[in-house]
Amino acid sequence: MFTHFYSDPHFGHANIIDYCKRPFAHVHDMNEELIARYNQRVGISDHVLWCGDVAFMKPEQTEAILKRLQGRRSLVLGNHDKRPIAFYEGCGFEKVNKRECVFTLGGFRVKACHFPPNDRRYPELSPKLRDDEFLVHGHTHDARKVNGRCVHVGVDAWDYGPADADSVVRIMREVGR
Repeated sequence: MFTHFYSDPHFGHANIIDYCKRPFAHVHDMNEELIARYNQRVGISDHVLWCGDVAFMKPEQTEAILKRLQGRRSLVLGNHDKRPIAFYEGCGFEKVNKRECVFTLGGFRVKACHFPPNDRRYPELSPKLRDDEFLVHGHTHDARKVNGRCVHVGVDAWDYGPADADSVVRIMREVGR
C-alpha cells in the first residue's frame, strides 16, 4: 500500500516559484531541493502515490529527475500532465490513472484525484465523494492541508516534500470523529 502521497512539484516550472511564493531563487534550486526533500522522506521500498502535475520540462529532463527519486511510484494525472501514459510508465511510474483511484488506508475508504471537489476551473474533472470517503488531492497550491474530508497532499502544504501516510491517516481520524 502507499506509504506517502505527493503532488504538484512542477519540476522545471520557473513561474510556480512566484505564483506560489516558493522560497527558491531559481528553478534549478527548486528542483534540487524538491529532490532532496523527497529522498529524505521516501525510502527505496516505499510506495508513493503522486496526485499530478509532475513537471514542465522536456521529456528527457523529466525522466532524468524522476530517475533520481527513491521508492516506487504510482500516478494520478493532473491537468498539466499532458504526455501519453506510456511516457510516465517509461519514467518509472508503476501504475498511471487518468482521473482517480480508490483504495483503503488506515481503515478508511480513500479516493485520490488531482482535483479537489467543486473545482471552479475544472468542474467536469472534480471528483464526487461518497459520504464514507476521504479525498487526497493536489492542484490547489494551498498551504492548508485539510478542508473537510479532503486532505491536500501538494508540496506547498507539506514543506516541499511528500506527505507520509501515517500523517494523512491521523488527519482522517481527527476529521472522521
